[in-house]
Amino acid sequence: MSYRNMTPEAMITVSQRWLDPERDLPTLTQSPMIAGFLPAIESAHNGLIDKQVLLSVVANDIETTQTELVRSDTRHDRLKRGVHYVLTGLAELADADADEERALAYTDLRDRLLPLGLLEISRPYIDEVGDAERLPGRLDDENRALMASIETPSGTIEGHVEAWIEAANELGRLSERRAELERARADGQSAVTTQGEAHNAKLQWIRMARALEANLALEPALSDAQREQILRPLKRAEAEADVRVARRRADGDGADGDAGGGVDEPEAPALEPGAELAPDAGFEPGADTTPEVGAEPSPAPLATSPAPVSPAALAEPATAPRPSRA
Repeated sequence: MSYRNMTPEAMITVSQRWLDPERDLPTLTQSPMIAGFLPAIESAHNGLIDKQVLLSVVANDIETTQTELVRSDTRHDRLKRGVHYVLTGLAELADADADEERALAYTDLRDRLLPLGLLEISRPYIDEVGDAERLPGRLDDENRALMASIETPSGTIEGHVEAWIEAANELGRLSERRAELERARADGQSAVTTQGEAHNAKLQWIRMARALEANLALEPALSDAQREQILRPLKRAEAEADVRVARRRADGDGADGDAGGGVDEPEAPALEPGAELAPDAGFEPGADTTPEVGAEPSPAPLATSPAPVSPAALAEPATAPRPSRA
């Protein structure tokens, strides 16, 4: 039985009920021993919302940008190869017809467009972007007229050259975007929360939940029914999380909650904040809901109640976990 097996989404769902004026907040407010914990509950709840691990979002953005970069580069290179092959072929055919002047016009245009020949397609992105900016300056009026006169099934050579310049400009934009994202991931900028910060937010929520549970057990102003109402969602979420982790262990993936100092990455669908948790008719306050592997949890009463915890104890700093390196 471990709160750490709960996902941050499940924790937020539980504490949202405690803070909801239409649900548990009025009961908690009327309790002298619990009312003092309300700021701690709110702080832990908001901490989980604020300290979300956004590194994965940045990584996804990098992956998406890289995919677009490869797509643009592929189009850019194909356009260059196609223009090179067409002009080379036309020069060969003109030369075969003994039209040397025409052949020289084709090869001159080809070499102005692609000074390095097919080596142009293997240049770094930054060089391809710079070459696209310099290209118009290498062409004269005769070159431009010749480009406009050469038709292919998909347009003129002039149109294909304009398309590769456009693709090169897109390469430049995407390259800059990828560099910015890489800096954000390396420097922890752009509101990116580290794994350690998210882990500490989760630990703070767990300390708050345990303190609330301990003091609820000793609060004489509350009935058993009221304690059950407050703790039922917590115990149900805890039991469901334990079953999920136990099943993953049985499947052989070695999952162990926060093992390795990271934050849970649930495979099961995440609970939406404010969503209703499934009821558990057999729940009793303080029950032990430790599940067996592959079995639904079956609660059994504990012999003792947890010791009360003061609000000041929640402010003690947690030992910083070792950050995971994905």
